[in-house]
Amino acid sequence: MNKILLTGSSGILGSSLLKNLNEKFIFLNLINKKRIEKKFNQIKLKNLDKNSLKKLVDGFGPDVILHCAAITDIEFCEKNKKKCKEINYYFTKYLVDICKKLKIKFIFVSTDQIYDKNYPQKEISIPKIYNYYAKTKVLSEKYIEKNLTDYLILRTNFFGNSLADRKSFSDFIINNLKKNNKIYLFKDVYFNPLIIDNFSILIKRLISQNSVGKFNVGTNKGISKYNFGLKIAKILNLKSQLIIKDLIVKRENLSKRSLDMRMNISKIKKIIRNKNLFDLDKNINQLKR
Repeated sequence: MNKILLTGSSGILGSSLLKNLNEKFIFLNLINKKRIEKKFNQIKLKNLDKNSLKKLVDGFGPDVILHCAAITDIEFCEKNKKKCKEINYYFTKYLVDICKKLKIKFIFVSTDQIYDKNYPQKEISIPKIYNYYAKTKVLSEKYIEKNLTDYLILRTNFFGNSLADRKSFSDFIINNLKKNNKIYLFKDVYFNPLIIDNFSILIKRLISQNSVGKFNVGTNKGISKYNFGLKIAKILNLKSQLIIKDLIVKRENLSKRSLDMRMNISKIKKIIRNKNLFDLDKNINQLKR
């Protein structure tokens, strides 16, 4: 398997996957608005209809479709449900139908936003749907599982040095602390994110091993977003006093969302046996690069 059709190539995750994996695989990059480096093979579709996608896939002949494209802004999704469903569900559905017909492996980047409480959550846990973004991800997962056998669903939350215009959560923390700006981080929201570079390594391993199924992909330790910021400040020698403790339960203007997204990652660790990949402190230390 050496040819990958990558969606969302100009986004935070897609651009990093392309950087880390382009020497291993041949990519055709499906982009939205912003073009990527000229050296990469890329195409912009004016219409995300099934026929246009089918022609593109037939012409390239990928072994894998790696689907990273999505609208992830929860507030935007709540206010623009039609657009959200078009990108997050129907686009996925069209790609799944193509993979089913042409027998192509499908890799879907899902979210930890479908978990809440009862830490740590396993892949078999019943999803919690608090907002429209989570709903579209669950709809997509169900459609994939119903129609495909050769698939990967990767529930994750990632951070790292973004190559895209949009910045990651860790970028937000680091950039503001370097500018001596105060930032407010939630003490009552928990997650166990993975650095993007390690996510790339996992993707490569999963493809090479021809793994299939649904996996939680994150670090060993769950942590609040406030304490995550403190860890970054300590490791990068930044001013932790600029980080102010905040509570999301007091933010009545925000759409409802999961507060405890910590995932049980024992399933992925059984097939990827590398403790360093899943160590939270070692993941954060990679931000020094």
